[in-house]
Amino acid sequence: PKRDWSSDVCSSDLVLVAWWYGNGLRRWRWRSREHRWWQTAAFYVGLLTVVLSLESPLDTLAAHHFSMHMIQHELIMTIGVPLMLVGAPTTPLLRGLPRVVRFEVVAPLASAPAVRTLYHVLTHPLVALGLLTVTLWASHLAPGWYDAAIRHDGIHYWQHGTFALDRK
Repeated sequence: PKRDWSSDVCSSDLVLVAWWYGNGLRRWRWRSREHRWWQTAAFYVGLLTVVLSLESPLDTLAAHHFSMHMIQHELIMTIGVPLMLVGAPTTPLLRGLPRVVRFEVVAPLASAPAVRTLYHVLTHPLVALGLLTVTLWASHLAPGWYDAAIRHDGIHYWQHGTFALDRK
């Protein structure tokens, strides 16, 4: 297999996330809590880990070798996303979004009782652990899912997204 670096929509999305985070930190002048330098460093190192997992030659190898595929997933799940969470991303990312998105989309959703309830249910540790277990089983052991993820980029990107969502 060819072992080149790739660049696709995923990497541009992650660059946008990096910009929103930095922009949010810049906009967050009067802080109710301290945001330490090492949290920012952890966020960007985690994001870089995810980018390298998805855009380096590892991604090409992952399409042809199950062991490389699993290394890619482990880098995302056990290093990239946890480091991003250490970076306390919620406030910087929300403050980094364009004003219209914050006030016309995020604020109404965040104030909706049904959305708040769903958020609290899904982020309960036992529920999150159950979702992680089901996601890992379905994406790696359920018949046909692994092959489908290899054949269809959309399924594979969805799979990577669930690895991130299950960590919150």
